[in-house]
Amino acid sequence: MNDQHSKGHRIMRKTLQVCALLIAGAIAFTWSWNTILPDLAGLPRFRFAEGLSISILALLLGALFAAGQRLVITDRQDHLR
Repeated sequence: MNDQHSKGHRIMRKTLQVCALLIAGAIAFTWSWNTILPDLAGLPRFRFAEGLSISILALLLGALFAAGQRLVITDRQDHLR
């Protein structure tokens, strides 16, 4: 296999892992919300689409936080040189 083919496989595998994580997170969040909070706090039940939206939002916020941390650390290292 050439390097380009191997890189394509790594990208595809990472994409599938992220999609699986999003779906599993949405299922877990929706199930836990619908199991606990409607009875405990009188909150409305979620549909799967809402759980998926919240999972995507959490992923994006985590990515923004990680990118911000990386920029701050890189900026500090540049000033130390």
